[in-house]
Order: sequence, then structure tokens, then C-alpha cells
Amino acid sequence: MSTQLIQTSSLRPGQFILVNGKPCKILNITGAKPGKHGAAKTIFEAKDIITGKNVETSAASKGTIEVPDTTRETWTVIDINNENENENYLALMKII
Repeated sequence: MSTQLIQTSSLRPGQFILVNGKPCKILNITGAKPGKHGAAKTIFEAKDIITGKNVETSAASKGTIEVPDTTRETWTVIDINNENENENYLALMKII
């Protein structure tokens, strides 16, 4: 999977980030004020797009976070072949 680093301040809910190497959709973004020994943090609440679990991660407000390169495509199911109980096949057609 190809990725790129994006500044945390430019991210918005609905975009995707990587949390522990898994692609997640951002649900909510909050900020935490700087503490005694650190800089301000941006806290991301996100949903893992594979498992559906909610996850949370944080990054420095002026730092960067890893974002997957994503594209959205629409496909139509043409046929479902399940003649053999151990092998099932889908026939798909990409919509241009």
C-alpha cells in the first residue's frame, strides 16, 4: 500500500489515515492543549475500514501523519458462482 505524509492540521473528518498500519476513516478530530513538557496534540477518532472497530490516535498539531493513497471505484456484480461449496467466485464489471 502506498502512503504519503500529510500535515495534521490539513486533515478533516471523512478523510483516511493509517492507525497502526491499518487504513481508518476519520470520524472526529479534537485538540489537546500543550502540557508542562510537550506541544499541543491533535487527537483523531477513526473507524478501521476493514474491521469496523473504533480506534484513536494522536499526533503533534504541527506534525505529520501517514495517509494511504486511496481511489474510489464502482463495480457491478455480474454473476455469483457457488457451484462448489469450497470455491465461490464473483464476476465483476468496472463502471467507467
